[in-house]
Amino acid sequence: MNTSSRPALFIVLGIVVIIVLGTVVVAYTSKQRGGAMGVLIDISPSSQGAQQQVRACATTASAQAVRDGALLSIAPVTSAPVYMSTAPIESKLSLGDRLTSSRAKKIRKSATADFRIRIDVVMHGTMRKDSSDTLAATAIMARTLQQQPSPRTLVVCGDAHQVGPGFNVYRERLTPERSRALIASVAPDLADTRGIDVAFGAAGLDTASPFPNAREKLIERWWTHYWRDAVHARTMTYGSTLRFGS
Repeated sequence: MNTSSRPALFIVLGIVVIIVLGTVVVAYTSKQRGGAMGVLIDISPSSQGAQQQVRACATTASAQAVRDGALLSIAPVTSAPVYMSTAPIESKLSLGDRLTSSRAKKIRKSATADFRIRIDVVMHGTMRKDSSDTLAATAIMARTLQQQPSPRTLVVCGDAHQVGPGFNVYRERLTPERSRALIASVAPDLADTRGIDVAFGAAGLDTASPFPNAREKLIERWWTHYWRDAVHARTMTYGSTLRFGS
């Protein structure tokens, strides 16, 4: 080999190495966690005055799903499984998509638009008598998530003011004794959320029949202590704005 050509060869090899390493770095840093997310939207009368916060919760959740590349199911709070059968939307990017920024951006934009349409459909849907039955809705969505890939997240966008058979938060005095009794009575209808992260993102925002803060604290404790222990949620957050983790 002509020794004068070696510098040029080394330069070419160096460029190839840089390109390969750059591709590997891009592929690694843009890798999505995947998994599945289920978002429940409360459209009951008690949440009508907090539509903006409920929508913000659902929008924040869907944006996280796009970043994660998660399967996303969006449904209203209801105790009827037929209303929960909406096919999840896929947002995961392939390796080829991740290596082409323009294509990745286009796919994310399309998924975001699909999610927003689904949110609008739910929020403008027909209000049902069981649209405050958060216990039933979380059980149905949890069972759906258990059939989907991990990591799994269940998001509830609503005031968390449960109204359903056997438990009406507007009539109950949530003393420790009564709270334990309520959990025991609804236990057969609860789904196992082991391995699922749960986040309530519009809790306590009932503007139709607002409770004093002390009462809201008792409701929060019912969900974050009694209910969480009963369903074995992996992690749980609870608040008027959505946050993940903890």
